[in-house]
Amino acid sequence: MNKQMFTKYIFLGVSIIYLLAYDLMFIRNPDASLHIPYLECFLVISAPLFLSIHYLLWVSICMICRFLIAIYYFDINYPISLVLLFLTIFVTSFFVFLSLKFLVQKIKASYEKQMKETALSIMRIMELKDQYTKGHSEHVANYATILAKETNEYDDNSLKQFHFICLLHDIGKIGIPDEVLKKASSLTEEEYNIIKTHPQLGLEVFKNISLIKGSEDIILSHHERWDGKGYPQKLKGNQIPLCARIVAIADAFDAMSRAYRSALSPEEAYRRIIEGSGTQFDPSIVEVFKKVFPLWEKMVPNFFR
Repeated sequence: MNKQMFTKYIFLGVSIIYLLAYDLMFIRNPDASLHIPYLECFLVISAPLFLSIHYLLWVSICMICRFLIAIYYFDINYPISLVLLFLTIFVTSFFVFLSLKFLVQKIKASYEKQMKETALSIMRIMELKDQYTKGHSEHVANYATILAKETNEYDDNSLKQFHFICLLHDIGKIGIPDEVLKKASSLTEEEYNIIKTHPQLGLEVFKNISLIKGSEDIILSHHERWDGKGYPQKLKGNQIPLCARIVAIADAFDAMSRAYRSALSPEEAYRRIIEGSGTQFDPSIVEVFKKVFPLWEKMVPNFFR
């Protein structure tokens, strides 16, 4: 249970205790007049603001139970006008919830669309710098999202953010000199060391952007290896974040057709991923890869064949 959820249910519980205590005081002083249910109204009216149908139902059920207890246990007779007022507020609250939910979903969809368009625009800039990687980021994002979903470790919202960050996993290559990035012949050790700085450069680009918070490991660690021989931090085994272990397989699978080697068939690329299990790749993620490979194979772009 997250902090926001914990807070609202604690508030609801304390409010109900207060209301029951008020009823008890009314019983002890029958001559007192019933107050207008300000707190009850506030709870019901404010419930839609949390955009949770479960919370709205809990508030509604608790308020109904509160009145039933007051009527049948404390023998309090509420005026019919008060009951009708409260029922009206319940119905209004429900329609307010539906309206807010629709509005938030619309804003969220627009925001996600803008996020993806921004990522694709940045990706196109990268492709202008290095034509050899055209389409690579998008392919990796699609492959990795399928693989991540199959692990059952991500909910729908997390998968959307995961896909977005995957589109930018190689953003650091913008900072690599053209003479190194576009070099047709084999790289020298010094040049390869320059290439290996792109994860850190990528993280530097986005370090102050809250949008990628929690997903920055995709950018920083997708070249780490299960055996600890990767870069930039030489992480080993489960030290490598799950998201990076997933992207590592997707990145390698797509890269086998492009920049630094001759194109391989999907079957050969599959075989090499399997061979890398326990050395380059997380064995458990490789097992998941075996399950999703038929889907990947259908997505392989024409230039891969």
